Amino acid sequence: MLIQRIRKKGRIGPAVILILVQTGFAIDSVWAGSKGITAGSVVSWGALSLTILSLFIAMLSWFFWKFKYGIPKTQSRQEVNIEALRRLEEYYHSFCDNAPVGIFHTNPEGSFLYANAKMAKLFGYASSKDLMDQVKDIGSQLYVNPSERADFYRRIVVEGIVKNVELRFRRLDGEVLWLAISLRIVPDTCGGVHHLEGFAVNVTDRKRVEEAQVSSERMLRQMLVWMRDIVYRLDPEGRILFINPAVTRYGFSEEELLGRSILDLVHPDDRERCYRNIVERRTGERRTEGVEFKLACKEPADYGNPPPIMLLEAEGVYEIDSSNSLKFLGTSGRVRDITRNKLADAELKHTLETKDLLLRELQHRVKNNIQIILSLISLSRGRVKSLEAATVCREIQGYVSCMAAMHSLLSRASSGDMLNLDDMVKDVFASADTLFGKRKITANFDLENVTLHMDRALPCGMIMNELFTNIFKHAFPDDSPGQVRVKLTRLYGDRVMIIVTDDGVGFCGQPRADDGSMGMNLIHLLANQLDAELSLSSDSGVRIKLIFDVAVSRHQLRGRLVPDDLFKGDVNESGLSHPEGCPDGPVLPS
Repeated sequence: MLIQRIRKKGRIGPAVILILVQTGFAIDSVWAGSKGITAGSVVSWGALSLTILSLFIAMLSWFFWKFKYGIPKTQSRQEVNIEALRRLEEYYHSFCDNAPVGIFHTNPEGSFLYANAKMAKLFGYASSKDLMDQVKDIGSQLYVNPSERADFYRRIVVEGIVKNVELRFRRLDGEVLWLAISLRIVPDTCGGVHHLEGFAVNVTDRKRVEEAQVSSERMLRQMLVWMRDIVYRLDPEGRILFINPAVTRYGFSEEELLGRSILDLVHPDDRERCYRNIVERRTGERRTEGVEFKLACKEPADYGNPPPIMLLEAEGVYEIDSSNSLKFLGTSGRVRDITRNKLADAELKHTLETKDLLLRELQHRVKNNIQIILSLISLSRGRVKSLEAATVCREIQGYVSCMAAMHSLLSRASSGDMLNLDDMVKDVFASADTLFGKRKITANFDLENVTLHMDRALPCGMIMNELFTNIFKHAFPDDSPGQVRVKLTRLYGDRVMIIVTDDGVGFCGQPRADDGSMGMNLIHLLANQLDAELSLSSDSGVRIKLIFDVAVSRHQLRGRLVPDDLFKGDVNESGLSHPEGCPDGPVLPS
């Protein structure tokens, strides 16, 4: 350790000489003592020889040490300072070149003295050298608005240092970017401006988000200004934090309502009821809908003096706090003026009631007229002497009764032009039973609930009337008892099937459409009008099956009882025609 410390100080030669001389004197003292010679009385030649030898060895040691290790030179203070400054400058440049922000030095004229790699990358240059070589005037080449450079320089001269000043710059490719600049003055020896140094942070993404948010808020504000609905926001205590200018239509101002309760907009007569409805109708997340109230407006509304009727809708506003639970922030809602809707609804309701009254009156008159026709036919049948004429009158009475039954169903129908087929079958049978004087014929109905349009109900009803009339006239002679079974089944889609059977005497042979019977002709023609499948059989009575579509086909009947080509007879003088094959039968409009 001693040798190392001595070598570090560059004094190894004198030290070795001193050690060797001291060693020689020590040996001399020991030798003199062993001979009994007192110190200082006799000069020891042996000691002198050893001392000389020690000096010689010390000199050899000095030269050997100098040859092997050399003698360090003592550096001057200036050289040390220069070396330290060089190392510090290297460290500074290394730090700046690897910094995540742009670092730069500029002169007062607006040229770069230094720029790190990040600064060059921000402006789209390949290297900092390219940036410093190509940009000679920062104001005109990099600033979007060159006048901002002069204003910024004047500000830095006055303040000395500025922080986070956000300015717009233009990259080499023309793209605009936002930089937050922090800058300070480095003075010269005379107190002037030697250069400016600072750093730049890219805040383009944040500025774009802020601009989008400002644009969205501006658009939302414009929408709220032009909305006719009152939009508001309440704090957790129910005080108004925001309300749009729609309240000015009713004499209020936005400023006077801030901090007040939303119930101050409610008419005093409705205030308690409105509060109760809001509480009662409130659901999860404090959502309220459909609360109507009268507004306590200061000025008359556009539509008259009565207070406007408003509809309130509201919903709670929440956020998730640090404990991951919902925190209630207040309520946002909308108040819509529904006065015009209420007036229109009242007028429409009055119109509908008037039309309904007129329709009921019309139906009543039609029903009375039908009953008058039936009564006239009944009187005429009682006056005729011919059995054939009486039969014709009864058939006509049956047709009119069938139409009266369907008219009665239409007057009771809720959908206007749709009839229940099962109810129509029962009513037509009851009408035929009444027409033929309550015979001992019972009916067994197995009917599914089927609805069909009036245009298809009329021919279907006429077919059923013809079938029941035929049963009452021919199936059970001499007033014998019997049974009729009617089955109505929905097959698939809009297809239905009606089966009518009786246990009467049946047909004599297989019935045909061209047998000259008006009833069979009418049944087949009406079945064709319905595009129905019709089959008849006579085995222990009569069985008739009818399959058709209850939906209105493309050939709509438009309210006519039968098509124009139903009868192919000649038109007589009264404008009526006889069915072909039935010259003596009843006449119907052609």
